[in-house]
Amino acid sequence: MKTTFPVIVIRPKAALQLAGRRPDDYATPGGLPRSDLLFAALCQAWALLGLSEPLRLLEQNPESSGLWLSSTFPYVSVDGSPHYLWPRPLIPAPSPTEAQEKTRQTLVKKAKKIKWVNTAYLQQALKGEAPNLATDEHSDCLQGEFFAPQKPYRADEITRAQVPLEEDLDTTPFNVGRLWFSPGSGCFFLYQVENEDWGRWLTSALDLLQHEGLGTDRTVGYGHFEYAKDEVSIEMPDPSGYWLALGLYLPKEPQDLKPTLENERTRWSLVKRGGWISTEGLQTYRKKSLYFFEEGSIFYWPHIQTQGLLRHGIRANIAPESTPKPIPHPIWRAGQTLFLPVQLN
Repeated sequence: MKTTFPVIVIRPKAALQLAGRRPDDYATPGGLPRSDLLFAALCQAWALLGLSEPLRLLEQNPESSGLWLSSTFPYVSVDGSPHYLWPRPLIPAPSPTEAQEKTRQTLVKKAKKIKWVNTAYLQQALKGEAPNLATDEHSDCLQGEFFAPQKPYRADEITRAQVPLEEDLDTTPFNVGRLWFSPGSGCFFLYQVENEDWGRWLTSALDLLQHEGLGTDRTVGYGHFEYAKDEVSIEMPDPSGYWLALGLYLPKEPQDLKPTLENERTRWSLVKRGGWISTEGLQTYRKKSLYFFEEGSIFYWPHIQTQGLLRHGIRANIAPESTPKPIPHPIWRAGQTLFLPVQLN
């Protein structure tokens, strides 16, 4: 069944800068903003705009939300149209034959590096028919981490220095990553809203964020963008109990993971997320760190037979405790995201 979903397309006007390699900062393998960062940026935008109602509703019940987001994924322009890419599902790819291993070693190695796949590959993977990428047919689209006609961005790092106020302490260098997008490329994310109010609040926040920017060093122009609304259609299988995460996921209770942990066909990866508080006057305080399940992870919930996208997960208040200055508000880390049904053959 082909289903159409709304997406927000982000067209960068400058480089996107995210913090580098330290585990408590916004460092991601692909370097794109993930669902928790997006959600935090929207909350900050609502606070700057004085929109207290969405923040009040979020604080009222951490287990529900009127807005659900995926992480951001890259796209490239093909003949003037966006060519959307998706996180490669953590489904074992077809094993190359012995002949392929010997004669096509370069293609096999390139195929193993792919982290982002096109919509056609995603649809086949959702049906349990992930194609073998180590073939001549696909060789032109094996572009580093991307299964696409071209790379949507290139990454580099610059080194910054943290200079302490105390004279007896040493200056600490750290890395900051930047993404430079190719012409016609950018990123996008899926979203679902509970009602028109949440849709209006999302638009208001994006209207501000496109000028405020995403990531770090926004005052020098990094992270600024234009956005547009679009739709994407995906051929989806009927629910079979297996679900593919499109963002960072945090379960409500340990028992939510029991079917997944007891099933040998599931796959997942974890990432630690933390960072600094951005509230004025509190920037020297670190947020609590949490581990999340990453995009592309496969979960098993046999009791859920939802048609279309599944909404699952909770938010966590990661405000630090016992700080010299009290934290006057919750600091939400969103572990609520969207899932696609997937069949495993």
